[in-house]
This record gives sequence, structure tokens and C-alpha cells, in this order.
Amino acid sequence: MSFETIESHLVFVRALRPNSLVVDGGAHKGWFSRTLASRFHCRCVGFEPSPDLFQALPQLEGVTFHHAALAGVAGPVRLGSEVSAPNPMGSALTHLGSKGDAGVEVPGLNFAAMLSVVGGGPIDLLKLDIEGAEIEFLDSATDEDLARVGQITVEFHDHCGITPPAEIERLCRRLNGLGFQRLWSSWRPNTHDTLFVHRRVLPRWRYILQMYPVRFLRAVGRATRRQIFGTKPD
Repeated sequence: MSFETIESHLVFVRALRPNSLVVDGGAHKGWFSRTLASRFHCRCVGFEPSPDLFQALPQLEGVTFHHAALAGVAGPVRLGSEVSAPNPMGSALTHLGSKGDAGVEVPGLNFAAMLSVVGGGPIDLLKLDIEGAEIEFLDSATDEDLARVGQITVEFHDHCGITPPAEIERLCRRLNGLGFQRLWSSWRPNTHDTLFVHRRVLPRWRYILQMYPVRFLRAVGRATRRQIFGTKPD
């Protein structure tokens, strides 16, 4: 298959090769990196800001984890103490604590600092599940550095009131101007599982095929399974 949803993130897996560089922003428990390293033999570098989650990350062949938050600035940032404990649902990143919350100070890396840690790139796959910091992190990147990324799979956080929808659309326009094509796993457009693939990685004809007939057939298949087996949609 060309596209797969891996740990809730859509990925163009056909573009991955052994030793492809994968950056896992918001590593959580390491499941995404584990899958990419074991199935595709990618070289994965993960970043997890929660001290507790970072300490619990497993040692995996082909994977290196760093205790740091991907953010808009390079330097100490603050992780809200209400989400700094282990969280079964997310990577628990916020660079600001709630009102009156001193939070926990953790190392912060902007795009340039992250590139230095991973060896300068180019990055074949960038995954971002960083609880609202994805806009400022990508804003910190130069056009040249962003255009060297093969694909970006990202969970935006407008659905929980963290990120204004207008900021997401602004970023999408920038990425489109740099050569990225936007896809999503569901039939309807969404922001909680969005994939941007550069045109040098995904030819235009394959993008059109994926966006329309393939997604339509998948939607029909999901609807049929719901009718027959009562399963929920992907």
C-alpha cells in the first residue's frame, strides 16, 4: 500500500527506505518510532518533553530519544504541570502552564536546533503531535529547511481550542507554496490527521488518485463494514 495510518498518523509509506530519517515530535511512549524502525528500518529520532514519559521510553534498535520540546524558540520552555504526568492519550506538550500553574521547565528546540540534533537532515518524514506547538515550531523553520522535508504528518489542535483555524490555513498556504500537497485519511477534510507530502516525493498524478477515487473507495468500504459488522469508521 502507498498510504497507511500509523499510530493515528497518515504516512506515505512507499517513500520510506531503510535508513530514511524520521523525526518523531511528541514521541509519547515510542510506538510511532518503534513501528517505523521495525517495519521499514528507518533511522528514528524522537523528542518527548514530559519527564515521566521520557524516562519510561524503551530502548529500541534504530531509535534515539531526546528529552526536549519542539517549540518556536530554542531554550527553556514550560510544560504545564497538569499535563506533565504520563498521559495515555497524547504527548502532553504545552509551552505554557495554565493560569497560576508554575509548570515544569524543559529544554526547547526550534526547527534549526532540532536539525542540529538530528544531524542536519534532509528529513524524510516529520511527525508532529506536540499539543498546539506545531504552528510556532514550523513557523520557526526557513523555507529552505522546510522544503527539504519529504513529508510532514501532523495533528493540529483547533478541535480543542488551542490553535486558531486561521493559523492552520495560513500555514497550509505556506506549505503549498513550498511544494507540499495536503492529504487526510477521512473522506471529509480534517485537521487532526493531516499529511503534507512534497511534490518531488509524491507525483501529481498519484496525489490526484489518492485524493479522489482511492479515498472514495475507502469511504465506501468503511460504510459497508459499518453496515455489515457494526465497526466504527477509521
